[in-house]
Amino acid sequence: MHTSLKTSKNNHLIVLVLAISSLLVACENQKSNHGSLVGLGLGISDATVVVSNLDSARLHYTEDLGFDIPKPEKYAQGIYKGSIGFSAFFPDMSALEFITLKDSTAKAKRSFIGSFLKKQEGVRLYALSTSSAKATLDWLNTRGFAIDSVQEGRGAAELPKGWDWDDGGPQWRQVSLNPKNPPAHLPGYMEYLGLPYQDYQNEKTSIYAMNRTYSNHPNGVVGMTALRIVVDNLKAARKAFKKWD
Repeated sequence: MHTSLKTSKNNHLIVLVLAISSLLVACENQKSNHGSLVGLGLGISDATVVVSNLDSARLHYTEDLGFDIPKPEKYAQGIYKGSIGFSAFFPDMSALEFITLKDSTAKAKRSFIGSFLKKQEGVRLYALSTSSAKATLDWLNTRGFAIDSVQEGRGAAELPKGWDWDDGGPQWRQVSLNPKNPPAHLPGYMEYLGLPYQDYQNEKTSIYAMNRTYSNHPNGVVGMTALRIVVDNLKAARKAFKKWD
């Protein structure tokens, strides 16, 4: 194996599945309402894997696990400050995001990425898809989450060929409960700017079929169906998720 994903005793202890399932069901029920938590969001947006070495991680996922992840000429800027990374995209519009620190300065090592890498490698955070980051922010604020802004940016410096909805501006908007140190068990929310969310809801089957021609992994993976989250305290985690009720 090219990448060793180490574990830690105090990382997470108890599997929390029902809360995420309930949250995704709630999101699904709200898709017709643009003023709701995720509006016309597409479900799971991404899970972010923090690794110490992008080259070895990409080789492990391609050569050992059967994902199609071409070697980039240059790793893209990550969505978190001081990070770089790459992605493995799936036909259902979800993705595995791989990130590491851009440099090894003392300041970088004090970031949540650096702190995580001192103990282990692996999935550190995840995000749900939203059709409006601003609407998601407003919804969360009404539930007592103190979030004051939406982050935005782009990973690619050049426009991707064939993606006519990318105009060269920001590619994404993100809502995070704590951008500097995102909680591991609570979701962030991701909006891809210019993505025709309404068209996707109306033409899911045909768009999914088209996506399979671009995201065709040899191992047969076509998307993400669930997230299993491990927490230290199940009661406390359940209380946190009840804010979405």
